[in-house]
Amino acid sequence: MTEQGSDMFNPSFAGDVELSSEKIFSCFNAEALRFAEVINAPELSGAVTEYLRSADSDDKGDRGKVRQPRGMKGRHVVDVGDYSSWLWEILASAQIAVCCDLFRDCSISLENINQDEMGVLARDVVNRFLNSAGHEANNILKIKLQVADTVRIIQILRKLGLYSRPAYSTKQLCMGAGLGIRDIDAMHVELWLQQGAPNNLVSGCLTSRYVTFHTRFPGVGHAILIDCAPALAELYEEINSKSGGKVVALNQDLFSAFSWMAGKIESGQLEGRNVVVGYRIDHRMIPDVPEFFEKLSAVLGSTADFIVSIGAGNNVDEFRGRTEKIREIEGYLRKRGLDPVRIKLCRGETLDEQRNNPLFGLLEITSYEVLYCKLRRKKIGSH
Repeated sequence: MTEQGSDMFNPSFAGDVELSSEKIFSCFNAEALRFAEVINAPELSGAVTEYLRSADSDDKGDRGKVRQPRGMKGRHVVDVGDYSSWLWEILASAQIAVCCDLFRDCSISLENINQDEMGVLARDVVNRFLNSAGHEANNILKIKLQVADTVRIIQILRKLGLYSRPAYSTKQLCMGAGLGIRDIDAMHVELWLQQGAPNNLVSGCLTSRYVTFHTRFPGVGHAILIDCAPALAELYEEINSKSGGKVVALNQDLFSAFSWMAGKIESGQLEGRNVVVGYRIDHRMIPDVPEFFEKLSAVLGSTADFIVSIGAGNNVDEFRGRTEKIREIEGYLRKRGLDPVRIKLCRGETLDEQRNNPLFGLLEITSYEVLYCKLRRKKIGSH
């Protein structure tokens, strides 16, 4: 089993991005320091309380649908970099969720927590992997940062009242899925702060305010991973042989996969999808937006949650292609009578400034913009 929840995924396939251990630590440290800020802000106590669970509680983080905040009324673009007051608790909640996974099974005292102690915790966690996981350490740590990025996206979407589907009910389509860890594990992970005796003390004396970071990976109802990268062929064969049919991995291009799925749906061997995701998509994956949605409509149920995000690309030109694509998708969906919401997770005026200033995470791993839309099959296709 990998450090994440699924035992189908080999950390050797964490991607070809080279990151030094110090750069990885800088990201863990930044997340830890933000956690300390949240804990020490009285106005954010509600976000902390939401995650607290007693040791004997059966509630492990499935919080259901959240009422849309007042600040979302009539809003189609959410610029997180504005730091509007109505966003503070949403971002605080997402920060706690991120740290529940990054620092899983570690314990802290909420009474005396400060940035120095959280910095020590970040260093200890990174060193633990570097000292115990051998040559796979950096890959495992990169996977944890990919999970953190996805957890933040999903928690923000939930808190904005946009996405609320429980894991067990998902019939998911995952585009450009790679390992599938973002799609299968990170997207559906349950996260909480368990009150009680500490597992791994950072500092301070034992009090009732000790909590342990916890996660649980419930898995998905059913998922189809799609990625045409030749390097994934053997891994996808392994996934298909081990998943018991719960996860189907297709090592082919997107439209070929849609065609295969449509045939299975028509013959009653597969249900239409109710969740479509693509994390840090390459803009070249969708060269023709209307054609994409026409073909996608053939493999959907009557409605589906649609979530895509974009990354930095390898240079400014690729970043431009990704930002232009996500806006093209947004515009097309609005023309079809739907209500997409775009979330900006970077700051800056020019594309170069934006690419070099993500609000969270590392350029090589983080998401810069997220687009959410509740799709209606009848509005995006002729099926």
